Order: sequence, then structure tokens, then C-alpha cells
Amino acid sequence: MVLYLLKSTACLAIFIAFYKAFLEQESIHVFKRFYLLVIILVSFTIPAIVFTEYVEIQGGVTKNIQYSTPLLVHEPTTTFAQPEEIDWSQIGWVIYGFGVLVFGIKFCKNLFNINQRIRKNQKIETESNIKVLLEKSIVPHTFFRYIFLNKKKYLNGKIPAPVICHEESHAKQKHSIDVLIIELLQTLCWFNPLLYILKHAIKLNHEFLADQAVIQQGSDPSDYQKIILSYSSIHQPSLANAINYSSIKKRFTIMKKQTSRKGIILRTTIVLPLLVSLLFAFSQTKVEPIIIENSSNILKIEIKKENEIWFKDAPSTLENLADKITSSNLDDIDMNTSEAQIYSNEIITSTLVDNITKELRKIGVKRITVFSDGYIIPEEDYKDTIEIMPETVILKTNQIILRPTDLNKYNSLAKKYNIIPIEKRTIPLEDLHILETLYREMTEEQKQNAQPFPECIPKKKKDGASKEQLKTYATLAKKYNTMDPEYMYIKKQEVDILQKIYGLMTPKQKAEAEPFPNFPELPPIPKAPKPPKNVSNVVYAANQIDSIIEEQDPYDVVGGSITRLPKQPNQPVAPTYEKDMQPNSPPVPPTPKSPLDFAIEMAKKGAIFKYEGKQISSDKAIDLLKKNKDLNMDSRTKNGTQTIRITKEPIFID
Repeated sequence: MVLYLLKSTACLAIFIAFYKAFLEQESIHVFKRFYLLVIILVSFTIPAIVFTEYVEIQGGVTKNIQYSTPLLVHEPTTTFAQPEEIDWSQIGWVIYGFGVLVFGIKFCKNLFNINQRIRKNQKIETESNIKVLLEKSIVPHTFFRYIFLNKKKYLNGKIPAPVICHEESHAKQKHSIDVLIIELLQTLCWFNPLLYILKHAIKLNHEFLADQAVIQQGSDPSDYQKIILSYSSIHQPSLANAINYSSIKKRFTIMKKQTSRKGIILRTTIVLPLLVSLLFAFSQTKVEPIIIENSSNILKIEIKKENEIWFKDAPSTLENLADKITSSNLDDIDMNTSEAQIYSNEIITSTLVDNITKELRKIGVKRITVFSDGYIIPEEDYKDTIEIMPETVILKTNQIILRPTDLNKYNSLAKKYNIIPIEKRTIPLEDLHILETLYREMTEEQKQNAQPFPECIPKKKKDGASKEQLKTYATLAKKYNTMDPEYMYIKKQEVDILQKIYGLMTPKQKAEAEPFPNFPELPPIPKAPKPPKNVSNVVYAANQIDSIIEEQDPYDVVGGSITRLPKQPNQPVAPTYEKDMQPNSPPVPPTPKSPLDFAIEMAKKGAIFKYEGKQISSDKAIDLLKKNKDLNMDSRTKNGTQTIRITKEPIFID
């Protein structure tokens, strides 16, 4: 928006400078009137014009690289607590709105005053105009068809005829339309000083036109100039055209000047090259790539509006992109030597390109080129110069948009709410949306170095559980209440749902609902036996026999006798180690890896992750396991590819 206003102001400045230099002193007043009005429209139109240039993209690595960066490299940055940033854009809009309000009130007040003068004073209507006779001593002035005159002077015939002719010319040529247009524009763009210069030029040219009409009616120029001087010190309304407005000296000079026909043609013709020059200087150029099918070793991926990913003229999700490429009929393409071209006619973000690049790397694509209309990248990731490597992602774009360091903004907001205890923490929806958006676009390294995401405890509804929750509770509670307590098959996920809904229920809802199931207590986990260390087999056996005899039931002996071996004297015995020979008791099993650690290990090995039957990225799988520790996970290998299945339901091994 700021760039557009700067371009528009520059165009208007050049047009006004051309008018002052070549047109203002000439007697081509009608042409000048339309020139001053048209340049307003042209100045606001030229910066908005977009010329589209279609570029044919050949196969292979393209040359003339405008900008390139290793999109997959995100160096960890050390962040410090930053004070909350001031939203200058919001302050700017408030100041702009206040200015529009002030100028709008002034504009409406002027219209109201003119309307009151018309309603409350005597009017004399003729065929071409309406004369409004005022008691005040005022300078004659015009607003559309209304000519405002002093009543006493008009009725006594003391207003000169050239003055009446001058005002009738304003009314006939409808100069008030031009004044209203520039006044409305000045109300909306009150901050633009060029509009004040333009308004002065428009009103002055109106006087030139009225003066010209008076002279053409046969009035003597010298007598008319004396009349103008006699009216030069009286104030007139800003919305009206008055006889004494503007520079008297310029008006006298223009009355005597006649522009030759050759001069008129020359000055009107030179406007055309000026217009063309400004069109090329301040318009926009948009480059749209056209992919030429000249190589079968290129993978073409298109990003359409709202970050839609398309491959082979069909939409694809980010998670399924790699599978879709490998499942296509691409037997003749070697991924290690192929090139992927990502192109878009929209402005895309580095985060989206990073994610697509990761998917392409999974299937072995090394060379990647990105073509886009615009590219948004965080300031901290931007580098002016980098070393071009074989796997560097090449970027060609019309514009690079450096996003301010959002990490500081996130840290500032996150710290603000993390200081508040979670029980009392309330985050406004606007700040929550900003936090979620910034956190979603951060890399894993940035998340580790940033403030933790400020969580909030969900507020319980005052009216208890909802109807759907009560229905779910009734179904599950009835299911377990009807089971045989000795043969219960309990699912932890359903128990958690029951406990959550039961905690939301009001006392009345609990009294009317199914009783909470009486789940049996879980048996204690048995302790694993400790294996003997540095104990010989003979000593171990003697100790075991002593223990058996001491704890033996007297009625347990059926026949025969047990001979106790004498205890061995203390003497050096060759130690027995678990790792050197068979242990006398089973060893303690190693502590199994947690699902999260296992998932991270498998992600490094390139495993495929699926959640509830749908393939997801490894980052998303790890994030799910971090948020929900009750998820179940199953790992299987087929055709050399390991697939990790994550689900909320229990997993049964066939």
C-alpha cells in the first residue's frame, strides 16, 4: 500500500510539474481543465497496472539466477526476551482516520452553510441560473446554478455587468463539479500536499475560463481588470467559484496572451510521450513461467492459490506428495539425476517450499528450482551471498519479501502469557491466532530455542456435560456395568473418556445417569529377580536347597530323603559372570524405548508413518506422540520399508 501511494504521488508530481512548465501560461484553458482532472485518475491508475510477461522455461538447470538460498538450512538462533512491539500500522490507520474525520466534517460544514444560504434568502430564477440575494456584503460567487450576490447592490444596479457575466460563465460551464471532485479527494488523501497545489491550479484555470468568456462578450480588458482589483480583498467560500480568487497578476497576463495553433498542437502532443514514459516507469511487471516439455527427466510441481499442490494436473496433499510421485509411471526417470521444478503464479512462503523440498529429498531428488511471483522469507533466514552446492535449491522470483523476525514477536507474546499461572491464564483470540500461526511456521530448531507455547486449561461449561457427551457416557458406562467383573475387557481410552465426561457432569446429571463403572484395581507389577553376581554354581545350589528345606511343608515329603550338602569353606572360587556363562536366573530385561524415542529413531531411518490409516509426515507423528502419550504404535517391515502405524485403538498382533 505504501509503495502504491509513493508511485501515485510521484506520477502526480510529474504531471503537475509538466503543467506548470508548459501549459499554465497558455490560453488553451479548456484543454487544461480536462488535463488537470484526468491526471488525477491516471496517477491512481498507472501504479495499479500490471503487465504480464510470459517466460518459457527450458528443461535442466536455468541460468541468470536472480536469487538463491539453501532453503533446507535453518541455522539455530539465540533469542532474547524482547519488549512487546508497537503496532505502528494500527497507529497510522488511527491517525489517517482522524484526519479523514476532520476534513470530512469541514467539507460537510461548507455544504451545509451553502444550503442554508440558499434556503433562507431571496432567490431570483432565470432560464440558466438562480440568483441568491444576501443581506451580507460578499463578493459574488457561484455554486452550480446558484449565483450569490449582495441584495442591496444587485437591486440598485451597482454590480457591474462583467461581474454578472463572469459568474454566469462559472455556472454554465459547471466548474463546481471540478471543485467537488478535488475537495472529496482532498478529504480522503488529506496527507498528500500535491492535492493542495492541484486544487489551486484547477480554481485558477476556472478564473481563466470565466475571464475569457467575459472578454469574448465584448468587455474592455482594461475596465474589466479594474473591476477585478476592486473585488480582490473580500473573502469567499472554499467550495464556490469567486471573481477575486487567485493571483491577479497571472490573470491579467493570460488575458492578453494568445497561443498559436502550432503551439497548441505541440503542447497537447507532448503529453502522449509523457504518459507512456510514466506508464513504463511506475507500472508493475509480472513474470509468469511457461514450462516447455523438452525433457522427460523433470518433475513439475505447481502451487496454486491457497497453497494447493498439484502434480500431473491433479491435486495432492503434502503428506502424499512423495508417494504420488513414486507411484506414477516414472520408470524412465532417475531420481538422483532428475530435477524438480516448483512454480507458482502466486506469492509463496519459504515454509511451504521447505516442506515440499523435504518430501522430494525423501525420494532422492537433488536438484530443485523454484519459480514464483513472490517469495516470503523470514529476515533471519535471508542471506545475501551463499555457496552454491549441487543440492542448493535455486529460486527465481519477481520479488523477495523479507518478513520481520516473527520469532521475537512470538517470544514476546509467549513470555507475556507464560508468566501468568496456567489456572488464571486467559489468551484473547487475536493473540492466540498470532501465536498459533507463528508457532506453526517455525522450524524444529526455532521451537527448541523459543519460549514454550502458552497452554490454557479448558474452561468447564457451567451447565455441565453436553447432550452428546451424556449420550457417550451412558453407552460406555452401561457397557462396563453389564460386564462380568471377573472377565472385564477394559480399554484405557474409553476409561479416560468416562472420567473426563464424569468430571464435567453436574450433581444432577450424575444422579440421573448410569453409575460410574466399578473397575477392578490393577495388580502390582512384579519385581524382576536380581541375578547373582560373582557366585559359583555350587554355592548357589547349596543356598537354594537350604531355602527349600526351611520353607518345605512337612507333608510334602512323599518318599526318599534330601541330603544337605555341607557348606563349603571360604576359599577362592572362580567367579561366574552373566556374560561369560549361562546365568542362574533370568536377567533383568532392558528398559524399553518410549514410543516417542522410537518414533524419532525411525524418522531418522526414513520410516513411513501412518495415523489412523492415513499417511503423515514424521514431524507430525512426533508432534502427535508428544501431545498424547496414550497413543498405540505398531512397527512392521515390508519389502525393506518400515511402516509405523499410530492409532488410538488397541493394536492386536495377528
